[in-house]
Amino acid sequence: MVGLYLRAILILTINVTVGTSFCYWIQQGRSPERWESEGTLFFIGSNTIHNTLFMGSSRGFAFSKCPGVHQRVESELQRPILNLSTPANGVLPAKLYLEHFFARGNTTREIVYFAEAPLFLNDSFNEDMAKLEVQPFDLAFLYRCIRNNVEPERLVWYVRSKFGWDWIQFRPLRPNCETRVLESSTHTFHRQTKRRNRGLYAFGGVEPEKFELRIEYLSQMIQLANRHNARLRIVVLPTLLTSQPGKKFLATELSQFEKDGSTTTFDDFSEAMQEPKYFTDMDHMNERGCTYFAGHYLAPILGNPTDGVVKNIDGVQAIEANH
Repeated sequence: MVGLYLRAILILTINVTVGTSFCYWIQQGRSPERWESEGTLFFIGSNTIHNTLFMGSSRGFAFSKCPGVHQRVESELQRPILNLSTPANGVLPAKLYLEHFFARGNTTREIVYFAEAPLFLNDSFNEDMAKLEVQPFDLAFLYRCIRNNVEPERLVWYVRSKFGWDWIQFRPLRPNCETRVLESSTHTFHRQTKRRNRGLYAFGGVEPEKFELRIEYLSQMIQLANRHNARLRIVVLPTLLTSQPGKKFLATELSQFEKDGSTTTFDDFSEAMQEPKYFTDMDHMNERGCTYFAGHYLAPILGNPTDGVVKNIDGVQAIEANH
């Protein structure tokens, strides 16, 4: 009987080793540009100094959907940007990506987290980890997901997806330089708001303890940033949605992080730029909107892009921001 168990363990070990090796081998050499993949893990790297990180969902990813808009945003902000935003990315995934970023020896002086109510209220954006399969295989990140109670079925699909033909052939996304302008009329706004909210708030209600847990995830992100001498700024992006369930309550909660002596700031721009010419739909800015927002709203709160001191810690460069 003992021999049978040993053989089973040996076979399992061999299968896991072979499978893991295949997953890493098949993605070896892949280095897409940010606008060519939604896979955040492709871009985290290791032991690298970054000036500013963007984190959020598809609305944050809009700043990098094509090379033109990404470069113009960097020009408006006068600093390089590493955009770790991922579509359908809630607070828990953002925390996991940030932990992974720092665990790999990277540093940054500033983190901009684009907050919005659905990211705190929708399970599919958090523990369900929607779109996890677009991420490249990373054993350390998989273990991090397991420890943070990500849905087991999603983790199984994440691994299985690496053996599928779509992942093996890997076709980069086409740059999406979104210049389309939203049709404008009060009737259209109300109708599109209802349709959009059905997708953003696809649940029958949220348990208070889940909301509190996601606020705690954000608190952990702030603590993590502080330990690595980085400032975390919470920013709410402009939207044309005429109804946003949970918005006011969330704003009250987020403003609590902005206390005397805290390096965390909270800026709500949800009612700024209320013109359809800046949007491609009710809550995603087009190329013109992203560039305008970066220059007129984001740049003033980020301040001097060189306000930081570069130093060397245990042979690895890091940036200590002057708060």
